[in-house]
Amino acid sequence: MNNKMPTKQTCILTASLFALTACGNPAATEIKPTQPIAVTNIDQINQQHSLRFSGVVESQNRASLAFRVPGTLQQIMFNQGEHVKAGQVIAQLDPHDFQVRVNELKARLIEAKASLQQAENELKRTQAANKDKAIADVNVERAKTGVARAQAGVEVVSLNLQQAEDSLRYTQLTAPFDGVIGKRNFDNFEQVTPGIGFVTIHQPQSIQAVIDISESLLSEVYRGQQAIISSADTEQTLVGQISEITTIADPIKRTYSATIKIEQGGELYYPGKVINARINPTEQSAATYCVPSSAIFTVDQQTHVSKVESATVKMMPVELIRAGLDTSCIQGSFTGNESIIIAGAAFLDDGADASNIVDLGMTK
Repeated sequence: MNNKMPTKQTCILTASLFALTACGNPAATEIKPTQPIAVTNIDQINQQHSLRFSGVVESQNRASLAFRVPGTLQQIMFNQGEHVKAGQVIAQLDPHDFQVRVNELKARLIEAKASLQQAENELKRTQAANKDKAIADVNVERAKTGVARAQAGVEVVSLNLQQAEDSLRYTQLTAPFDGVIGKRNFDNFEQVTPGIGFVTIHQPQSIQAVIDISESLLSEVYRGQQAIISSADTEQTLVGQISEITTIADPIKRTYSATIKIEQGGELYYPGKVINARINPTEQSAATYCVPSSAIFTVDQQTHVSKVESATVKMMPVELIRAGLDTSCIQGSFTGNESIIIAGAAFLDDGADASNIVDLGMTK
């Protein structure tokens, strides 16, 4: 017979298939959790956006000293890092040639004064002879000219002597104020050229910071503005005020410089140290909030942010006040207690589920 009864193996196989199908049904209907949404509370965000700049610490009183005359270094009285008092001699050039010049001009001055005395005596004799009609008036005029010439000779030699004495004095380099020898560019017995910096003297206890400001932020910075100085390798911060702002941009960096005067320095801040300066710009409206730039997106040429309200995404149109690389400032209909989506807001539709949120707090 062709019709055969189902075998025992066939029944077992059929039952196994039904069992596998029944086990697979729950996996097919399992609901996946929503993607976590990163948010931050608007009340945790500083309404006053801080501008940040990099710069370097400098001494408030700093001078590069140079000799005014050429010569060979004969003696260096102070080494780098040593303290000096105002008026103390820092270094001495060989004064021999300058001393010889002074001695020569002193001798010439004696000679010029003798010539003047002789001319004056000659004038007296000619005037007496002219009074007795013994000589003509022209001789008196010549004698007067001789006296004037001799007087001019004395004046010229006196000025040359003063110049030579000044040059002799310039062979000594003195400190203009109390300070520390920060750097020396020459060693003993080397030839020195006038006008070339020999040493740098400064007062490391009185410091200031110089920062670079881009053209776009120049209008936000003004004299008298407070600045907070910090450094990556220390938790100590300093407070200063902007005292100077350049009005001509650096020809290479195309940035402007601002000087921050620091009234009370710190031991961990020294000239040459790289610092960061945080400055609060001009006052903003109370409705202005500064949020991470990643929270802002554009839809149909309108700036938006998305907030979480009743576990759903709600888009809000805002006005962009200031755009920054990390932080941007906006204005909108905020109550001051919203949770703003700070990552991927542009990819979330209005009304989307936002039950799975991660509060990242305030972003610095």
